Amino acid sequence: MMEWRRERLITVVIDRAGVIVDVDPGVIDVLMIPPGDLVGHPFVEYVDAPDRRRVKDCFESCVGLRIHAIAEVQLVRRDGSLMLAQLASYPKWEGAANVISCRIQIHDISELKRAQARLSLVAEASAILGGPLTQPLRLDRVAALLVPTLADACLIDVAVGTDQLRRAAAFIGDELREVAASTHNLVRLPMRVESQTYGELTLICQPARLLSEADLDVARDLAERIAQALQNSQAHERSQRALRERDDGLAFVTHDMRNLLTVLFLDTAEMLRATPIPERRRGSTRLDRILYGIRSMRRMVDDLSDLSEGGHGMNMAMALPASSRTPSGAAVVSALTEQPLKKSSAVF
Repeated sequence: MMEWRRERLITVVIDRAGVIVDVDPGVIDVLMIPPGDLVGHPFVEYVDAPDRRRVKDCFESCVGLRIHAIAEVQLVRRDGSLMLAQLASYPKWEGAANVISCRIQIHDISELKRAQARLSLVAEASAILGGPLTQPLRLDRVAALLVPTLADACLIDVAVGTDQLRRAAAFIGDELREVAASTHNLVRLPMRVESQTYGELTLICQPARLLSEADLDVARDLAERIAQALQNSQAHERSQRALRERDDGLAFVTHDMRNLLTVLFLDTAEMLRATPIPERRRGSTRLDRILYGIRSMRRMVDDLSDLSEGGHGMNMAMALPASSRTPSGAAVVSALTEQPLKKSSAVF
C-alpha cells in the first residue's frame, strides 16, 4: 500500500517590502539553503519564475487586504531543482491596525502530489486493462500513462512461446530523446500472475532520476495487472478459437446429414406412395414412423446448423411441439388398434 509522510511546516517572515527578515532553521532541509543566507533577500528570488506573480498576489492579499491567502508554487532549491510547495500567508499585526509583516508557512507537498498522481495512474490503467474482451488490449495507452509519472520511457514486451519476447508497446518522452542511451537507468519487472510469466515491463529513466520505493510498488502492481489482462485476453481468444472450430465442424456435419436425410425422406415417401392400398393399410405404419423420424431429425439438424452459424438454435433436448409428438394419419391409428406397442418400443 502506498504511503506518504506529512512534512513539517517551515515558517518564513517577510516585511512589507517582501524581504525575508526571519526564517525557521529547518528551511535548510527544504530548500537546502542555510537560514543566514536567506535573510535580507526577497522571497520571490526562491520562487520559480512562472509562479512569482502568484506569490506577489498572495503577499499583497496578506499585507494590503489583511486576509489569509494560500497558493501552490514551485520553489527553487540551491541545486536548481524544483520543489512543489503550498504557501499559507498570515498577516502579522502591530497594534490594532497596521500590518508590519507577513508570516508564510511552507509545506512541501511534492510527495503528496506524486502519491495522488500514482493513484490516478493506477485507476486509469485499470480502466484500460479492464475493458471489454471483444476489443484489442491497448497496451500502448498503458505505456503512455506511465510517462512521465513513473519513468521517462516505458516498454512492454509480451511473451511469445517459452523464451521469446515481442515488443507490444513503447512510449518515449521528449526529455529522454536528448540523453545518451548508455546513461539511461533501466528497471525491468516481470509481468507474472499465478506463477505464469506473460512478458516484461521496462521503465527507463534519466540518469538523475531515481525511482522511489513507492514508485516501484506501483510499477510492480501495474505489471501484475497487465499480466492478468493478458491472461484474460488469451483465455478469451482460445475460447473464441474453440467456438469457431466447433461451428466449422457442425456446419460440415449438418450439411452432409441434411443431404442424407433428404434422400432418405424422398425414397421413403416414394415407397409409401407406390404401396398398394391394401398393403398400405397393413404395413404403411412403419413407413409413416420412418417419415416422422426423418422430419424430427431434419429439425434437429437445422437447429445445429443455426447454432454453427451463430444463431441461438434450439435445445436438442427440447420436446417437440404438441402437434408433432406423435405420428398422425389413419395408418398410425389403425396400427395402434390392431397391435399395441410394447413398453420398450418408441414412437418417433
